[in-house]
Amino acid sequence: MESRLLMKEIKIGVLFDFPETNSKITKDFCNRNKGIIPVYASSKDETSTLGYIPDNLKGVKYYENCLSWNRNGSVGYVFIRNHKFTTNEDHRAMLIKKEYKNKLDKLYLKFEIEKKLLLLGFSFLNKCGVVKIKSVSIEIPIDKKGGFDVLRQKELAAKYNKLQEVKTNLGVMYEDISNIKVDLSEKEKTKEILASVLLAPRKGDAKYTHAYIRNHKGEFPVYSSQTTNQGVIGRIDSFDYNEECLTWTTDGIHAGTVFYRNGKFSMTTHCGALFLRDRYKGKVDLKYILYQLSLYLKDYATGEGNKRVTVEVIDKVPIKILVDGNGEPDLIEQRKLADKFIEIENIKSHLNKEFLEIIKQPVNVA
Repeated sequence: MESRLLMKEIKIGVLFDFPETNSKITKDFCNRNKGIIPVYASSKDETSTLGYIPDNLKGVKYYENCLSWNRNGSVGYVFIRNHKFTTNEDHRAMLIKKEYKNKLDKLYLKFEIEKKLLLLGFSFLNKCGVVKIKSVSIEIPIDKKGGFDVLRQKELAAKYNKLQEVKTNLGVMYEDISNIKVDLSEKEKTKEILASVLLAPRKGDAKYTHAYIRNHKGEFPVYSSQTTNQGVIGRIDSFDYNEECLTWTTDGIHAGTVFYRNGKFSMTTHCGALFLRDRYKGKVDLKYILYQLSLYLKDYATGEGNKRVTVEVIDKVPIKILVDGNGEPDLIEQRKLADKFIEIENIKSHLNKEFLEIIKQPVNVA
């Protein structure tokens, strides 16, 4: 019969040292100092880098054979780095203290710390810096004498790994469903009109920082570049717009994602709005435009890493408008097609929500 698993709760700050980081390393710095040492930032992809720089650059702090975590961006994700690397201030290294090096399994620690950080709900607005992570407690298997049990840690880490593989496969399925594109208008009569002719773009306001949002809490949404929570990063006590329009994510990995809006809102500089020009009001349906842009706007994103869809890019995008026998915009058929598109998106959203509920659950085997 398997013996009962004994656990000891201990603060992360007791187990790890936290070396200083590099606050001035940027993408531009990496481009000006190319080398072979990876620079990690805030991605949840352990292979994603800010760039590569030379070894032993003066003033740069390097690390190796340790754990690291995201204090910003994809907050809470933890990685094992068995190679030499460096980071910017959004990603931090954590070194197992000498007295514990032979008593702790790094893979177990990676899973256990990550599980705890994600459960605590750290986020872009609640960053997980050194002070916070030091105070977080995790559970470590111990033997009958109260010492850390490395073998049990390794056993649990192996179980974590298997469950993580299942979650990874579900994640791939989630991405596949999210990326399904259904072109419902292939057999319909359409006319291409440039977005600059159909739509009037507006840019977001730089004043809407996280500090501004904290200091002006209210009921009206502020949209930014994130795609979760319908793009809402906070709510304030005022609004800039109050009319039907579309918004799009202007930069980041989801650049070109489009949303339908009809109400009071404001935007950061990472978001833009598209308003139907007067000459097309009553002739073109904005939800139909949403459907069209959702099919291919992301394909127009430019740049490596931090992709962008600027106003200049938007203006040159051709949009297929359903027309009648006289070549005039057919509002009725547009609305029918838009309704079908929304129905399909709702089905996708429901399936994705089910997958996400499973994927987001921290792996727990104890």
